[in-house]
Amino acid sequence: MVNGILQGINKYTEITTLRIITKRPDQKTRNALKTLAKLKNYIEVEAGYITGQQVSLHAKTYHSEKTAIITSANLLRQSLWKNFELGIHLHQTPPTLQQTTEEIWQHTQSYRL
Repeated sequence: MVNGILQGINKYTEITTLRIITKRPDQKTRNALKTLAKLKNYIEVEAGYITGQQVSLHAKTYHSEKTAIITSANLLRQSLWKNFELGIHLHQTPPTLQQTTEEIWQHTQSYRL
């Protein structure tokens, strides 16, 4: 599973840090986070969750300083390999995307992986 996720990520971008921002984790989300925590041997992984009505975000962004992907796909086997998901790959991360993500991250509660 971990190798499949890494192949999916590395096919489009070089990510050294994975920062996961989610809603307050339910059981399904906790299970997914446990799977993603296994990536710690390969890249830095951090997770945080948003409480209350601070922000509502359904789109997923995966980005580094160099490139970005904005998509409907979750980092789960079903989304990456079986579902029909739609997204856009940007060869250069827009500064506003980097800034917005960082601002949202500042409002998260840390989640221990």
